[in-house]
Amino acid sequence: MNKKYQGGSKTKSFLKRNVYYIIMVACILAIATMITVAVITQNNSGNNPVNPGEQNPNQPNEPNEPNEPNDPTITEPVVFELPVASGNIVRGHEIASFVHWVTLNQFSVHRGIDFSGEEGEDVMAVYDGTVTAVKNDALNGWQVWIDHGDGLTSYYASLSEPTVNIGDKIKKGDNIAKISDSGAIELELGMHLHFEVFKDGKSVDPFSYFLIGDK
Repeated sequence: MNKKYQGGSKTKSFLKRNVYYIIMVACILAIATMITVAVITQNNSGNNPVNPGEQNPNQPNEPNEPNEPNDPTITEPVVFELPVASGNIVRGHEIASFVHWVTLNQFSVHRGIDFSGEEGEDVMAVYDGTVTAVKNDALNGWQVWIDHGDGLTSYYASLSEPTVNIGDKIKKGDNIAKISDSGAIELELGMHLHFEVFKDGKSVDPFSYFLIGDK
């Protein structure tokens, strides 16, 4: 009994002398435990998958990318090729003034362009399209109409007999006839091509469909 009592007294005496150190060690262990738990928790949360569309809390916020504008469909402008290789213009498009036709001794608006050339020189389609009419009369000679789509039509007169027929599919630069003097209405011009352009059935300036250098 005396031995047990003495041992308990020693333990109490030890605790009283070292209580400060014991409390300090306990606090350090508690702090270390808290830090360890925090680190483990953070690592686990970083491995969790992020649902699409949700921001990962461990990643910095990225700026939103601007929406790309919806580009409208770009339509290439229609550019005509010259109907005759020489491109020599003897009479231009006259809407505001009147032109005297010597043959008929009368005045009228000149709606087209007259290209001079040598007899037998090729006349070419100015743009892709479909032949919609082929005609011959005393005033205008042989004539060809080509529909280019979207309401655009080209007209060729004072031709030799055309090499195309109604319904033919034509490519830009295809030969359709030859220059002649079959158009009596402009007989004073000699060998030439009379060329006009219509948009939605109305006469328009052909120059607006040629490159500036072609004028």
